[in-house]
Amino acid sequence: MLDARLENKLGFDRIREAVANRCSTDYAAARVAAEEFCTAPERIRARLLPVDEMTLILMFEDAFPT
Repeated sequence: MLDARLENKLGFDRIREAVANRCSTDYAAARVAAEEFCTAPERIRARLLPVDEMTLILMFEDAFPT
């Protein structure tokens, strides 16, 4: 219950909806919709590592297919 209230207070539900609206496939939108709000720092860090890695790849790898 606390997480749901915190999620709404922080606007995570609106962020999730905005990200889902930018998805180009139904599968991606469903994955976003299924994302659960999390307050565990170690889980958040683990989920952000691939994002950081992909950001670096897109910034520095000219031949990476997009």
